[in-house]
Amino acid sequence: MPDWTELLTEEERSIVAANVEFGQLYNMAHTIATLRALVEEQREALERVRHRALRIRQGEIETTSVAAADYDVQVADLALALDEDEMRKRVKVV
Repeated sequence: MPDWTELLTEEERSIVAANVEFGQLYNMAHTIATLRALVEEQREALERVRHRALRIRQGEIETTSVAAADYDVQVADLALALDEDEMRKRVKVV
């Protein structure tokens, strides 16, 4: 996982840098970065499911509907298990 400030815009990083002594602002910026990381993780999971579904539909992958569903459920469960608290653990404060 990258430095959490990399998930902020340049403008947000400059505000945080100028106001680092204000803990509340710093925490708010970290929350923004955490939620952006959460959205990205979940988006990537959905892209994996979508990509596999497209390949199945086009005949590139032969599978049973049960096997395809099992994979989709596993990917979805992992993505849905992520929440802000879990992402805070992944996005470490430096």
